[in-house]
Amino acid sequence: MKSLAKKWFMPLSIRQHLVLVGFMLILLGLGWLYYLASPSSNAHFISQWRTSDATDNWQQGHQANLGQSDEQLLFNLQFTQPGSAQHLVVAPPYLDVVDVLFYDVTGRMIANTIKGDRTLDLTLEHSFDIDQLVFSVPDKAVSANISILATESLQANISLLSKPELIWHTYFGLISISTAMGLIVLAALAGGLVYWWNGELLYGVFAIHQTAWFLLLLAFSYFIPSLISSAVYFNSHLLGAATITTTITGVTFHWQLLRNLVKARWLNKAFVLTIMVSLFNLVMYIFADQRQSLMNNAITLVVATMTFIIAIPLAPRKNHMQRLILRKVMWIYIILLLFVVFATVSRLGFGNGSLLPFAYLFALISMLLLGYMLLINSAVQRRQKANALAKSRLLTAKNNQLNHHIEEQSALLSMLSHEITPPSPP
Repeated sequence: MKSLAKKWFMPLSIRQHLVLVGFMLILLGLGWLYYLASPSSNAHFISQWRTSDATDNWQQGHQANLGQSDEQLLFNLQFTQPGSAQHLVVAPPYLDVVDVLFYDVTGRMIANTIKGDRTLDLTLEHSFDIDQLVFSVPDKAVSANISILATESLQANISLLSKPELIWHTYFGLISISTAMGLIVLAALAGGLVYWWNGELLYGVFAIHQTAWFLLLLAFSYFIPSLISSAVYFNSHLLGAATITTTITGVTFHWQLLRNLVKARWLNKAFVLTIMVSLFNLVMYIFADQRQSLMNNAITLVVATMTFIIAIPLAPRKNHMQRLILRKVMWIYIILLLFVVFATVSRLGFGNGSLLPFAYLFALISMLLLGYMLLINSAVQRRQKANALAKSRLLTAKNNQLNHHIEEQSALLSMLSHEITPPSPP
């Protein structure tokens, strides 16, 4: 265990520690700002929830996380200030069906609105449905019942916002999401340009992986249906396919990164097996059971990542230079893999459901960590090439010097042989 810990946590300099702590503090600050901007106002309503199978087993709270489940998630809301202009906000927006029924003081249903990826009602208003689903609360409504279904992770966060709060949250969220997605696009373009310029496959795979992340966040944010109401069903399929595709591209990137660093026969087989299983999950998602394929993808990702976390630090390195590269990226590599496990377990329903709104932050963290690993790998390889070039030049200089000495010795021997040659008889 002690040797494993030493390989996991390589000694860092004080400067590297400070950079790491500052980097994490900045990300935590951005995450906290996003959390403050998220719709969390629950002072004007009382909420309780249960699953469709748990009859009369209501639990207090405005958020719930069931993970991968085919049950219905039910909410019962009581408004404490009826008559004021309010908007009911449900997040995340990728849910299949969100059926909201509003009731007046006599218990009569006065409005019914259905939104979600499985709805094709073109008359619905989606202009504020960016990273959320918004429902207008009728003036006479005193209570509401919400029924939710999802193919992806079944979790929901309910809040009640006024029109100014809704506008502020929507535009702040739009700026944050656009910034995150713009940075990911820039990273993908940079990786593609480096691959086109130098022909390094690792940068090409990095560009493809960031492109898959962009498509995943584009579908997750519900940005397309907010512009094109008829695209809700397409958005649903794009989200699931991009989720599994991101797993495939991520595994491929780590394979290309580690295959030149670690000397282990099992490595190629393990990565190829993970990619084949993920491709099977993608085919299953397109042609068969979507919910089961997404659950299989999450389980595959957790098992493969935990295996690599344990096994890679123990695997032998190919040479001293590769040992140096892995030593520099090991600490950041383990952090990245732990982020993957934590996020995936949360998506399965075993973690905190409120982690889901931080998908954009997680994408940025992954992009920065992978970019850091690429830079370290490139820097060490450039140093290796520079050392090899210097050695080659030194060897060429020595060879030239040796050839010069050989030529001088040959000329001297030729002169001496001419001097000691006896004269021929007359």
